[in-house]
Amino acid sequence: MWFEMKRQRCALNLIVWVAVLIALESPEGASRGSSLLPLKLAAPHSGGQVLEGTAPFKRPDNIIDQQYLQIYDYFLREIATSPSRRDELWRPDYSTISAYRESLDGHRESLRRMLGLVQLHPGKAEITTLATNEALSIKEVSIPLDKEFHARALLFLPRSERPEPVIIAIPSAAETREEFAGVVEGITPARWLTALLGRGVAVAIPSMVTRTTDYPLSRQLQGDPPDLAPKDLRKILFRLGFIVGRTMVGLDVEQVIALHTFLASQPEIDAGRVGVLGEEQGGMTALYAAAVDEKLTGAAVVDYFDQHERCWTEPIDRMLFSQLNEFGDAEVAALIAPRPLIVQRTPNSPVFAASALKELVRAQRFYQGLDKSGNLVYGPDDGSEGLLTGAMKSADILGAGGGAGREPAIPLRVPHDRAIQARNDQFESLHRYLCRLDAQSDKVGENRWNLLKTTPEERASKVESLQKDLSDLMGVIPSRKLPLNPRTSLIKVTDSFAAYDVLLDALPGVEVYGQLLVPRNVRSPAPAVICQHGIGGQPCSVTGVGCDPKPQVYHEFAARLAERGYVTFAPYVAVPEGDDSATSPDLLDILVRQAAALGRMRTSVELVKLHRIVDFLQSQPFVDPTRIGYYGLSYGGYSAIWMAPLEPRLTAVIISGYFNDWRTKITDEANRRSFLFHSNDDMYNWNVLNRFTHLELIAAMWPRAVCIEFGEQDITTTAEWHARAWAQVEDFARAWDASDRIVLDRFNGPHEIHGVLTFQFLDKWVRPAGASERSSLP
Repeated sequence: MWFEMKRQRCALNLIVWVAVLIALESPEGASRGSSLLPLKLAAPHSGGQVLEGTAPFKRPDNIIDQQYLQIYDYFLREIATSPSRRDELWRPDYSTISAYRESLDGHRESLRRMLGLVQLHPGKAEITTLATNEALSIKEVSIPLDKEFHARALLFLPRSERPEPVIIAIPSAAETREEFAGVVEGITPARWLTALLGRGVAVAIPSMVTRTTDYPLSRQLQGDPPDLAPKDLRKILFRLGFIVGRTMVGLDVEQVIALHTFLASQPEIDAGRVGVLGEEQGGMTALYAAAVDEKLTGAAVVDYFDQHERCWTEPIDRMLFSQLNEFGDAEVAALIAPRPLIVQRTPNSPVFAASALKELVRAQRFYQGLDKSGNLVYGPDDGSEGLLTGAMKSADILGAGGGAGREPAIPLRVPHDRAIQARNDQFESLHRYLCRLDAQSDKVGENRWNLLKTTPEERASKVESLQKDLSDLMGVIPSRKLPLNPRTSLIKVTDSFAAYDVLLDALPGVEVYGQLLVPRNVRSPAPAVICQHGIGGQPCSVTGVGCDPKPQVYHEFAARLAERGYVTFAPYVAVPEGDDSATSPDLLDILVRQAAALGRMRTSVELVKLHRIVDFLQSQPFVDPTRIGYYGLSYGGYSAIWMAPLEPRLTAVIISGYFNDWRTKITDEANRRSFLFHSNDDMYNWNVLNRFTHLELIAAMWPRAVCIEFGEQDITTTAEWHARAWAQVEDFARAWDASDRIVLDRFNGPHEIHGVLTFQFLDKWVRPAGASERSSLP
């Protein structure tokens, strides 16, 4: 019975399909009024039809996977060519050492900006003696850097009648400083430490935040579903800092620099012999600290120095915006040259020897150019303890006492819980510091843009500045316009519209895929609306053509608009969602990390696609090129607010299910609707809060019309967050005489397309005349 009913429905659909096609191609179907355009279809091909002027397109079954992989491959190609671009960028003057350093001053300043370093004013250090014996004293040092932010360290001072050299030894992100030193109860003091002390070298071990997940906030921010891993402490701080221009690597480096300044002032220390040594994450800190702080005598990097063209696979707290455009480890080493740099591997190194050697070869040219090749030392894994080897080589470059002396007993044992508390104290210090910077970002942004006090004469230039800043953040891809190469295929015809699959060229190897709905009674010319789905969606989610739509969310709004006479285009945006919800953040974050390494947002490629979509729509004879709108829900709302300011050909924009108090949305630690609870890092953009909240993004669209659609039961935000942000936008709209064109559709409903005032908004701003009587979704 069921099969027979299905067969009858299929036969009926075929009859309707043929009848509609005949009507479309008949003279009568093309002449229902002098203002109507016939929908021109080419001859059938492979069972389908195409738009005039386009090539045939047969959509592959894996088109969605292809779209993601195209962007993935595009970023990989850009990353793969970054070393050669850096080679061209770095052209030092080798004539003298001073000329060399001066020629690299610009790169050193770029490094400081990339790390997010700021001018700190360390206060007086607090020094507490923890233990002493006849051979050494052990002290706790705490240096205030900025209110809550402190540099803390254990200082091991050999007793001596003269100032001695010192090494700042930085642990990996897997160990506390006490574990690194081997002074936790129940373990033996580290051999590298006792060997250095035996040679009369003082050792300072800073307290660095570890990648542990045993802290309460890690579990609190675990997110959904509950089986997702808790967020480690460095990831939490990365998120809170990156959005206000502070990196975890930079914060670590600042602590080392402050510690260096303190040590150089101590009578027991020879200020001219201060080196830095680090293992794994500590190795990264040591490398960058030596590049920034030219007074450090030299550096030893254990199990870190490497090629970083796969930095997007490394821990998120290492992320540096635009890193690969200017800095690989070889270029960071160039800022250390001609000072000694030791690169050491251990037997179980996470760094492959071949990869490390390739980067070392790139670094050699800087040392060779200065005739200091001997100062770049590579210590391959020889089966010995690499950290000990690196420590001894560091002692050599500091001119420490000849052979190994009598290694002193370490008169300190720290209970495990006290070591954990010291680690937690450091995390809490940085956490309070970054939370304060986040809270202050409101004022920073307000002072930066001063929107409410902008005069009418200054508005255009202010919008230009907003767009330039957004372009810098987005990392707009230089225009290398390819031919559109449009390919289409007719996939459905209804009484109201014809639907096409469309493929366009955007970038080399990157294509735009979407669905185009053309009203059958298309007027000459018709307005168009780009209709954007959200995460896990597809074009058919909003058109209802070709897959099971989500009627409770999108209500096939692209089809409803087509029924009202709008040409609609529903592009695919690469925000994939796997079979299990843990997959999507992983897939998305790969693109986020790849883009960030190149100084871009992931959305930069989607912006290029948007430009091509508008190019395509404007090329169609049935589209009014001056009347193109944009309407997106959820991630589609994200696309609307972030990309529309940089596509000036859009007449009006609707942001649905996304508008928010952006600072609270990405920093709130109590409400599970905050992105802090989410797994993916897409919303954590470089220094964004000091530059943009949703207010500034809307201001960057002026004088175009903007509508915000908000359901009061939307679980992606709260009414309070929304109201707070809307109050700011209202103030801006009044100040800029734009209250008529910046409007709110607040309805009693969930996270969905409402389609009441928004449709009226489109009728007013995209199609001023001829609005349909049908004003809402069914």
